[in-house]
Amino acid sequence: MKIRPALGLSFLICLVLSNALAIPQHGTAENGYWPMGYNGDTFTGVVTATDDASRSITLTYTNPKKGKTETLTASFREGYAARWSDGTTHQIKPSDFKIGTRLKIYYLETTQKVNGQKVKTLSIWKFKTVGEN
Repeated sequence: MKIRPALGLSFLICLVLSNALAIPQHGTAENGYWPMGYNGDTFTGVVTATDDASRSITLTYTNPKKGKTETLTASFREGYAARWSDGTTHQIKPSDFKIGTRLKIYYLETTQKVNGQKVKTLSIWKFKTVGEN
């Protein structure tokens, strides 16, 4: 059986494009200048819960092909502010994000001892809204 070059090339292009259009839940930050100690960790998902008291936000990603769901909870530091499109700066509260909003968060993972136990914390230092697939 002979595979025609044009058919093989078309298949390869479709394969590359389908992978490029998928937005993975865990990812690596694009090139740029990042804070000291940042490992490039990102997570993309839909806001499913917020808690202003703990300053945390929960994102959930469901893989449409495999049906597997992954959830990540991370916190904004106290006083975290963002610049609005009108040029003003506002402190961010987790409740500012509506349930169902798609976000990509950039986070730092640290481990601290709390009551003699190691506790992993995820701190959001940057975020952006992401369009629908």
